[in-house]
Amino acid sequence: MVRNASDICIALTDAELVEEVYAIVDIDDPDGVDPLRFLLDELLERLAPDLIRADSIRRMADDDPDELLDVLDGLRRRQAARLLRDALN
Repeated sequence: MVRNASDICIALTDAELVEEVYAIVDIDDPDGVDPLRFLLDELLERLAPDLIRADSIRRMADDDPDELLDVLDGLRRRQAARLLRDALN
């Protein structure tokens, strides 16, 4: 089963996440996916979820409301995945 980058980041423990950030120079993705962006997004969503939510609302205030709802739903879905990961560990 192939997982996307967001799922991989969610599955990391906090210690693993920090380790991956420091080892980012060793990651070479031939598909052109920027792993640093996914790791930093995950780190910020874990440490400052309210900040990320507010920033998303601020940045997307003039965009399509359905797109903003999709972004906020994604934040909630990833938070639920983290809670499930923590419960299983």
